[in-house]
Amino acid sequence: MMTRAFRPRYILFSITADENVLPVPRKDMIATLRLACNIIFQCSLKEKHFYLTRFNGEKGVLRCKHTQKQSAITLLTSITHINSHPVSITTIATSGTMKTLLKKHDADNSLSNKMKKD
Repeated sequence: MMTRAFRPRYILFSITADENVLPVPRKDMIATLRLACNIIFQCSLKEKHFYLTRFNGEKGVLRCKHTQKQSAITLLTSITHINSHPVSITTIATSGTMKTLLKKHDADNSLSNKMKKD
């Protein structure tokens, strides 16, 4: 029986901050994730296999390996500032498929397939 080496997990998260901070630009979120990953794990997002798959400025989905799920949650919840503005990141749900995650937890369709995938 053949097993897959990479079994993805998709972590839905939301950002809470002052209204003048939101929406957070995607490039700023990626830069913050890179910095936090370097500080916490002393490695890059690529080495940890973390990837920001969807992001609308307030909510996003971070993809990771199934063995790195807890590390990804730790990374997200450790972020307290984006561009020197205080923020709070809360994880909402985790799933093995993007379709199920969005179907169950993205009620306002802000991360749906209509949004550009990067």
